[in-house]
Amino acid sequence: MAKNIADRIDALALVLSVALESPRRTEAERAAPAVLAVIRIEAGRVRQRAEDAADAIVRAAT
Repeated sequence: MAKNIADRIDALALVLSVALESPRRTEAERAAPAVLAVIRIEAGRVRQRAEDAADAIVRAAT
């Protein structure tokens, strides 16, 4: 699951970087904050899953 989310984050970052180099740069610049917000949300999901997994490991070990 986390790999899938990481792949989506990478894809969004790649699309944004390409768009910023395209003739439609102005549109990409306007869309950039929304794309970055999605990346932050996805990264937060990965972080939360990692924390949940770490907590489960600690509980299992005690």
